[in-house]
Amino acid sequence: MLTDLDDIKRSIERALPPDVVTALREEGIALALTPTGDLGAVVTISDELAERELVGEIVNYKKKTTGVENTVFISQKGYARHAARIKIAIEPPDSISVTSKTASFSIGSGKVVAGNEHDVSAALQKQVEKFIALNRDALLDYSNAEISTEELQERLQAVPEE
Repeated sequence: MLTDLDDIKRSIERALPPDVVTALREEGIALALTPTGDLGAVVTISDELAERELVGEIVNYKKKTTGVENTVFISQKGYARHAARIKIAIEPPDSISVTSKTASFSIGSGKVVAGNEHDVSAALQKQVEKFIALNRDALLDYSNAEISTEELQERLQAVPEE
């Protein structure tokens, strides 16, 4: 059975566009197939991929609103099982597309939890940590769908320039 699942996995990966496979690998997202008795194989995809399904529910804000040099993406948690997080545009840094290169930061710790932390400069890390500290309550309320997008924007505070 294991060989069959490996063959199926390889077949699925070959059917995906090369840029999708590359993006999945860069984000550390794995495609796993597990036997489920009479049902055959069920495809299990990580939380990060599930989060991408919620792309339409993500709002983005630029420096004027956040004080952060790079675009900040904020979303409701939805069905994701991971802790609340925000995304920061990495390349290009002013992108408003979540399909661009991003890094995800934990709202709890302010640290990179998805994406390559080496792509985040010390200055950007500091800005993001300050933004999260200033806005933690609003970010968590939005993540938990306790406030609207309009209320989020009203509550957001920009990181002061240094």
